[in-house]
Amino acid sequence: MTAKEIEIKLPELTLAAKVWGEEGDPAVLAFHGWLDNAASFDLVAQYLPGVQLICVDFPGHGRSEHRPGRSNYWFLEWVEVITSAADALGLETFS
Repeated sequence: MTAKEIEIKLPELTLAAKVWGEEGDPAVLAFHGWLDNAASFDLVAQYLPGVQLICVDFPGHGRSEHRPGRSNYWFLEWVEVITSAADALGLETFS
């Protein structure tokens, strides 16, 4: 099972993501921990058939761009990243 690598364009930066599964399957957004990246899900993805697993690199992690200027990387700001990524992907519902 091989991942497709995509870019998610947000107004302020571009996020990198890896996608497993088929478009149209139930979408599952997966986000890594503080010192990880989307590749953290490489071994798990094969055990999640029937879903479109979208593993996103947070800003400044993996292949995603860093936040502009002297921006902060506070944990609570990830909520906006998650909702912005879902919007950019056109997801109305996701887990």
